[in-house]
Amino acid sequence: TLSPYEQETHYASLWWASVAINSSQDGLLDMLNWFQADDESDHRKGMLRQLDDDRYELKPVGFAQQFIQKYWLQDVVRLENDAFEVDVLAMSTDLQHCLFGVNKGTRLQRVNLSGAGCPLSKGSLRYFGADNRSRDAPFSCKDGSVSFDLPGETLFALSWTAT
Repeated sequence: TLSPYEQETHYASLWWASVAINSSQDGLLDMLNWFQADDESDHRKGMLRQLDDDRYELKPVGFAQQFIQKYWLQDVVRLENDAFEVDVLAMSTDLQHCLFGVNKGTRLQRVNLSGAGCPLSKGSLRYFGADNRSRDAPFSCKDGSVSFDLPGETLFALSWTAT
């Protein structure tokens, strides 16, 4: 729909990340082009908002797309996910690995990943929140599992290099 809540708030970021993740689970997606670049006068569904004839600014979904693109890798890796409110996609390119996801719910989720191998070489966890900014977040490696707390309504990217 075109409601201001669904187009002008962090809700669009959560929705867009979820669509990208769920559309990519089988590894066959070549292009995802459902959001147009900028708003039109009667169709306010773009990633950019036009301020005047030659000035634009990113809307929340545009900032989320930047975050998604930064961590998106070439190949999808099989991943078992039993969390209903958290959509996750595992990806890799050569030795680089990423677990990209979104907590669509409002409550904190505890994420556990086994099989990644601890410690993670060049491991990094980033959150993207309603303020349209990404920030470093802590994670722990214990007994071969990686775990972290994921705030509600947050995109995340856990990345590392295979050794």
